[in-house]
Amino acid sequence: MSKNIVLGADIGGSHITASLVDIHKRTLLSRQPRRKEVDSAADAETVIGEWAGVMQDCFEGVAASRKRIGIAMPGPVDYEEGVCYIRDQHKYEQLYGLNVKNLLAEAMGIHRDQIQLINDAAGFLAGEVFSGAAYGYHTVLGLTLGTGLGSALYKDGRVVDADLWRSPFRDGIAEDYLSGHWLISEANKRGTSGYRSVKAMAGAASTDESMRSLFSEFGQSLGEFLLPQLVAHQPTLVVLGGNISKAEELFRKDLEEVLQREGIEVKIAPAEVGEPAALIGAASLWAEDAFVQV
Repeated sequence: MSKNIVLGADIGGSHITASLVDIHKRTLLSRQPRRKEVDSAADAETVIGEWAGVMQDCFEGVAASRKRIGIAMPGPVDYEEGVCYIRDQHKYEQLYGLNVKNLLAEAMGIHRDQIQLINDAAGFLAGEVFSGAAYGYHTVLGLTLGTGLGSALYKDGRVVDADLWRSPFRDGIAEDYLSGHWLISEANKRGTSGYRSVKAMAGAASTDESMRSLFSEFGQSLGEFLLPQLVAHQPTLVVLGGNISKAEELFRKDLEEVLQREGIEVKIAPAEVGEPAALIGAASLWAEDAFVQV
């Protein structure tokens, strides 16, 4: 197998998605990455076995010594060492204190040095910097707007988890107001029940004024939250990913108006790579020239 071919994997709260990635061409080798649902409450041996099985399937026929893997996964994790510290998140708590790198390496018959880990939000942004909307930019803030709030910062050639989800905001933290959970629960509070997903809410916005108002409020909240982050980090681009970003036409105007009132000018762009971004970003850990600045 060519040295340019690396496996990228994205581990979520209920699944794993994996594909071989050509880090020279900066693209997936398969149009249909392998995806498998995983019971995040299962015992550690079962979870590791499920993850390893999906990745082994991608490597079919490849010698063990040629396998290189980049994995994007949620934290907290010591990504360098491989020790998992996930707790009180209703997922993968049985992995707490275990070395994921060592366990996966043993299950796959490879050396732990053949595995690299990255935070899932950082993996998303790395994918967009490597081959998407943020390619060529010097300083980028990435947000994943989904069930929760993920964030990452690209600066000086490095992508790091910005860990903004728990930043103090209004009467709580940022994730309380900038997530799918807020949109759905707020709709129910206001008497607009029956919506179980952001996708359904966005679809109804064309005929439902209450939905349009709710997304407008979301955009204002996002703008207010971003103001101090933009001042602190001075990004030239903000990339929005996650399921909520697919409805950005419903809240982008309100977001930009908040920033403009404060004299903040920054380009805001939806993710281009989309769902495979974390796969490509994780694989890019093995690329010597991962991030090109122009």
